Amino acid sequence: MAIQDTSIPVFTAGGSAEVGKAVKEGLLPEYDVIHLSLSVESVKEDLPRILRGEHVIPSSGLGSNLDRPADAQRLPKLLVAGGGFSAEEFEDMKNSIDLTAGGKLTGSQIPLWVERNVVAGPPKGPGGKPIDIKLPSGEFSPAFVGVVVANARAKLDEAARENGLI
Repeated sequence: MAIQDTSIPVFTAGGSAEVGKAVKEGLLPEYDVIHLSLSVESVKEDLPRILRGEHVIPSSGLGSNLDRPADAQRLPKLLVAGGGFSAEEFEDMKNSIDLTAGGKLTGSQIPLWVERNVVAGPPKGPGGKPIDIKLPSGEFSPAFVGVVVANARAKLDEAARENGLI
């Protein structure tokens, strides 16, 4: 699916490229996942560079900026981290990154952190039945991934509405 320039660009961080790919696809066309980082260290390294306008190749290999030339990179409007990071790691990321890129970004250019995307308690499917997180193959279950995508979309929708992005 082609990404529209009207979509809201999002920087994501999570613990799994498998889940990250599903989130990226599940958020289209309203949200454009421009970059997926898979560790606190890569968030701390990649996000400041992206905000300065540098072309950054994510180690995850996921993000729409990969398909754009350096002069057409999109800057994120929203930043979301998944439940693969602890609350402490999330706070560390939030507190250690200058979202103004040293004063280069101001006002509505400065991206906003969205509440950490966690599933409270064991994930539940239709009828309240618990969902297995992993399959015997070690892959994440489609039902679990669906819950993660739905939670991410709900959190992004709320943040986008609160901040006048939609």
